[in-house]
Amino acid sequence: MHSSIVETSRQTVIVQDESDVYAAVGLGRRMTTEMGFGPNAQACAQTIIAELARNALRHGGGGTVELRALQQGQRRGLEIIVEDRGPGISDLARALDGAGANAGNGVPAKGAGLGVGLSSVQRLADEFTIDSAAGSGTRVRALKWDGPYLTDEGPSRRNK
Repeated sequence: MHSSIVETSRQTVIVQDESDVYAAVGLGRRMTTEMGFGPNAQACAQTIIAELARNALRHGGGGTVELRALQQGQRRGLEIIVEDRGPGISDLARALDGAGANAGNGVPAKGAGLGVGLSSVQRLADEFTIDSAAGSGTRVRALKWDGPYLTDEGPSRRNK
C-alpha cells in the first residue's frame, strides 16, 4: 500500500508574456533540482511547463502556472497546473490527437500549433487531465514523477 501524497512546496507564476514562460521553466528546473530529479525527469518536466505556459500565453491570452512539489514515501513528483481564461478548446479530442497541426499528410502545417504541444505533454506526463470548453478557458494538470510510475503491481506508465 502506498503512503499518502504530501505537498512540500507550491509556487505560482503569472504568465503575461514570453519572459514569464522562461521564468516558469526556470522555476520548474530549480524545484526539480532541489527535489533530486534525474536528468530525464527534469527535462520532461521542463518541456511540459514550457508547452503548457506557451499555450496559455498564445491561445489563452495568458494565465497561471502553479508548480507543486510532491512526496509519496521515497518518490518525488512535480504537479504542474496551468490555467487560462481564454476562448477554450472547442474540439478537445482533435487537439489531443494533434490532427489540427497536420497538413493532411502527417507533416505540420505552416503556422499550425493545435494539438502538437498537448499531445506531447500527454505523452511526457505520468498523469494528465485537461478541462476546457469553448468560451470558458482551459485548465491542464500534468504530474511528472522522478522515475517510473509505481503501482501495486510494479512499475508502469500511465496517461489519463
